[in-house]
Amino acid sequence: MMKTKFLFALVLSFACAFQLNAQDDASSASGIKVQTLRAGKGGKPAPGQDYFINVAVKNPKGDQLFTNRDMNVVIHGVVDKDTDKESTAIYKVMKNTMQRGGTYRLEVPKELLKDEDQANNLEGDYIVYEVELVDFSDAKTSGADVVKDVMDEKGVDAAQEKFDALKSNTRDDVVFYEWDMNVAGYEKLKEEKTDEAIAIFRMNTELNPNSWNAFDSLGDAYLAKGDTENAKASFERALELNPDFTASREKLEKL
Repeated sequence: MMKTKFLFALVLSFACAFQLNAQDDASSASGIKVQTLRAGKGGKPAPGQDYFINVAVKNPKGDQLFTNRDMNVVIHGVVDKDTDKESTAIYKVMKNTMQRGGTYRLEVPKELLKDEDQANNLEGDYIVYEVELVDFSDAKTSGADVVKDVMDEKGVDAAQEKFDALKSNTRDDVVFYEWDMNVAGYEKLKEEKTDEAIAIFRMNTELNPNSWNAFDSLGDAYLAKGDTENAKASFERALELNPDFTASREKLEKL
């Protein structure tokens, strides 16, 4: 999982001339150059709203490094939730330029990135994100945030109880997004809290039993814990769901 808050696309393969419209000129004040590749329709995302995007990641040579489409998971976030320089700049572009259904090319200067962002290792002074704004809507509480908060305060068992209660609730004010659960699990892995990561990833597989990415992530957590038996089982399940998912296949071959 590439470390950048949005996992936005690095792309230089778009072959048309770079021309900014009036909206693009306004959004470039964020420090990001913007090009509309495909126009969207309707309004633009507002502060506090949920957004859903698709992303493809390429290096300056045009080699693809990442796309969430490979995981069959739409990226979810909340406008203005994060306050780092890159996020703030991209939120400004979203609010000024992006419309539902549109696709946009963003040149993001590396000076906006966090020091630990892996994109800093790519050649060039900027990275290119190609973003499709799938949809946006009034925000709902992320179940991943709720579970993570309970886990931090009361531990894994209490978080599991909260998860069980929420998943059976027919109300729609708390929503479990697969992307959010995946990110939360990897945050726990980064903190070397493998038992907590395993618990979150297991919840995600329960919510999304046909998601090969969810099982692949669970395998990563078991592998970090040293539980090779369950890691193998998780990677094998991911490959059963998607035989072409090379990430799980490569990990399984190493095991």
